[in-house]
Amino acid sequence: MTISNEQYQDILNGFKSINGIVEVQNARMKDFETKAGRPALYGASSSESIGAQFVKSDAFKRYVQSGQSVSDLVNMSRKDLLSSLSSRTGYQPDIVSTAGGMPLTIRDLIPSRPVDAGSVTYMVHTATTNNAAFVPEKALKPESTMTLEEKTAQVLTLAHWVTVSNQALADLNGVQALIDNELVAGLRGVEELALLFGSGTTGNLQGIMNAGIEEGEVTTGATIDRIRRAITQVAMNGGNPNGIVLHPYTWEEIELSKDLEGRYLMIEASTGATQRLFRVPVVVTPAMTEPSFLVGDFGGATIFDREQIGIQVSEHHQDYFTKNLRAIRAESRLAFAVRRPNVFVKGTTI
Repeated sequence: MTISNEQYQDILNGFKSINGIVEVQNARMKDFETKAGRPALYGASSSESIGAQFVKSDAFKRYVQSGQSVSDLVNMSRKDLLSSLSSRTGYQPDIVSTAGGMPLTIRDLIPSRPVDAGSVTYMVHTATTNNAAFVPEKALKPESTMTLEEKTAQVLTLAHWVTVSNQALADLNGVQALIDNELVAGLRGVEELALLFGSGTTGNLQGIMNAGIEEGEVTTGATIDRIRRAITQVAMNGGNPNGIVLHPYTWEEIELSKDLEGRYLMIEASTGATQRLFRVPVVVTPAMTEPSFLVGDFGGATIFDREQIGIQVSEHHQDYFTKNLRAIRAESRLAFAVRRPNVFVKGTTI
């Protein structure tokens, strides 16, 4: 998948905007929890952002104190990443919830598991004939059939880096913010785009929207009606609808919908609507193209994590040593598979 600099910046700005709103909400929640005598729920020392974990790591301390030219790589395990989410947002792993927490992402909906190889072979399930039946004693048992197609997903590296001065590197709070708000947010934004729209060509993940999923059967009527019919379509295909993906403009349209007397249908203007439609959690992301939407059983896909997000600092780039500059790099390695395309339905709102 190839994206332009403008697309990348739009996505990154969208994630920064969402993160900014969340930080304000979390500051208020932290104050509330502190007054209630439960400060450990937010900001616990064992549950910090990726940037905070990096600047407090032994690897970074050794780099600063010893004058190494390259720091040791600091890899964040899945446990570290979930702790990071928990500290900033109240997010609990394996529980799909948006109440009082960080807005859901595509990754939150999709099961993930670690891999050690450079590629993953998986089976795409395209059809099933269920012949299960009650069988008399000694009678032959019926055979059910599945149509499976073997595919291979390559583990790909997602990475970028930024330049900082030695003076900037000495500002630990600044380094932490740089890692969290630029490097990590940048990786997550591009990953989200790839999980949705990756082309599947060499060097690209194959995203859900390009994995041969079904088109919505209902193409007329109000936006919310089309989404509800897509939920039914997923269920009729044997899926458990557990996620809806919308562009921010589409969610805005839904929240602003009014009756004939000008009253909001879904929300109190002071609080907004819970990010659910017909009991199904909604992911609102600038990675989704407007006016498209996606409804699915996200258990029909799998993220294969070879390496979680890793952070490293080095002066080994061009003339950085003589200019007192450093490069900070963030990267992850993953593969992605859509194993049951028929439990995903895409559509448009116009």
